Amino acid sequence: MAIAAYTYDKLPAAEQQAPPNEGHLVAALEWAEPEAGQRDSY
Repeated sequence: MAIAAYTYDKLPAAEQQAPPNEGHLVAALEWAEPEAGQRDSY
């Protein structure tokens, strides 16, 4: 995959310094623990 070779240090400096947006953080957390949202519905 082409994306596999793309690393953080190759990002432009502005992108490295930019904080992630809220939507990206939520998506990453949901991806990491997809069952977490289901526990709240019990």
